[in-house]
Amino acid sequence: MLFHINTEELEHILSSVVPIADMGSTIEQSCVYIEAIDNGSVCFSATDLNNSVRHTKPALVTEPGNCLVSAKKLQSLAKTLPSHAVEISSEGQEVRIKCGRIKASLPSLDPSQFDPLVFVDTSNGIEMPFEEFSHIVRSCVRNVATKDDRPVLTCVYINARDDRLIFTATDAFKVYEGFVSCKPVDFDALVPAVFLSKVAALKAGNTIKFAIDHNQIAFSDGEIEIGSSLNMGKFPNIQSVLNYSALLNVLVNTTLLKRAIDRANSVRSHTVKIEAECDLLKITGISKDDGTTYEEIECESSDPVYQKIYLSTTYLSQYLGSLSPEKVTLSFCGENRPLGISSDYSRGIVMPVRAPEGW
Repeated sequence: MLFHINTEELEHILSSVVPIADMGSTIEQSCVYIEAIDNGSVCFSATDLNNSVRHTKPALVTEPGNCLVSAKKLQSLAKTLPSHAVEISSEGQEVRIKCGRIKASLPSLDPSQFDPLVFVDTSNGIEMPFEEFSHIVRSCVRNVATKDDRPVLTCVYINARDDRLIFTATDAFKVYEGFVSCKPVDFDALVPAVFLSKVAALKAGNTIKFAIDHNQIAFSDGEIEIGSSLNMGKFPNIQSVLNYSALLNVLVNTTLLKRAIDRANSVRSHTVKIEAECDLLKITGISKDDGTTYEEIECESSDPVYQKIYLSTTYLSQYLGSLSPEKVTLSFCGENRPLGISSDYSRGIVMPVRAPEGW
């Protein structure tokens, strides 16, 4: 095997392949499989059996062939190389890298130990702008469970409904639902959030396509193909909690609200009290041992009635970190009912907590 590729393209390819190789539990799974094809392209692939990626790029191929080499070591080396053409070749149990006057070699494994990858065909799949996809996935990932005792809650539920593609995440303490317009399509998948975060972090093209087939999902931007096994569990029915009946709706500046909650966090407030009165939102950060914070934010209220609720500062902060619109609507449904939070492109709830003693 012998081919030439420039440093920038090599780093770009490895940035998409290494995160999947890092998930591998064996030496072979932590490697990248490189195949130089006589049609003038190279393919870099990695898999941990549940998650797979293949990145194809044009290259000057002198001698077709393949090799299997440590993904992390190759990436570490590539990051140190100057901007120049890189020659990569393999001979026996060695992969050789040459860049200008720089020469290096890495040990290689038997490439026959790498099984061929098969991805779901995405040519007729759902297509959306990658930036929009990346944003909605990052918002979901902030709201999934981090413990594995309920695996379905570590996933993002993606389904199509009413000409919209809906991404839903919950950890049982809060629910986030983001949506984008799409053509009528049949789509229903429970996708591990860890995998989706890898997809969202790709340096992909302008658009991304994705499709499901049985228990597999795949994404592609034309150069990168990345796929995973779906979680075949049943996502909880959260529509009833999202279809809340509000006693009061308050429109508030998102940035000002985030900053107020951040200040409450700064004194280690585990609980925040939010009061709505006329056109003011009163926010009190409550900490038993480290002090309190209090501030008032102007808002637009649907009714001059008084409402209050106690929330976990951590969960509210995590949820607000998912939002980017200039303003959001807070829907008060009663002190012991969830707080609804909605914008043009998302909706959700944060569950209430008990008022601290003395409050």
